[in-house]
Amino acid sequence: MGLFQWWQHLPPPYRIFATAFGAIDGIILAAVAASQRSWLHLAGAAVLAAIFLMSFYPFFAPVQTSKLRPSAPRSAAIARIAVGSAILFAGGWALVGAVLETIGGISSAYFAEGIVFVTGLIAMGGLFLWSGKKKLRDTIKAASS
Repeated sequence: MGLFQWWQHLPPPYRIFATAFGAIDGIILAAVAASQRSWLHLAGAAVLAAIFLMSFYPFFAPVQTSKLRPSAPRSAAIARIAVGSAILFAGGWALVGAVLETIGGISSAYFAEGIVFVTGLIAMGGLFLWSGKKKLRDTIKAASS
């Protein structure tokens, strides 16, 4: 029961990120496991997924707005949108590169890790955009009232 209460105290955007990231990577890694030559690569991909999830928690932690300057919520929202756009661009670029290499017949020994990394970039970029737009909308709504 303690694990469920701990999960409830995590910020909702992080819970969405962790659930989506874990589900997508779990399905992909299970599919790759059948054809992978070495279980070491799959273990590396699982460790990479765990590092991804742990390292991005601070970006989703709530910050009390009373401790911020009046202009900080708007600039924080714009920064999240900019960072999310850049991360989505990098994830899309990596995805296009991976597809082109696969079509060209080039296979990598680190295929599973690449899938985890690209999936993490795309999911994280989307969540940054979503949270930035939400924060910007809330800031504008609070300033107008």
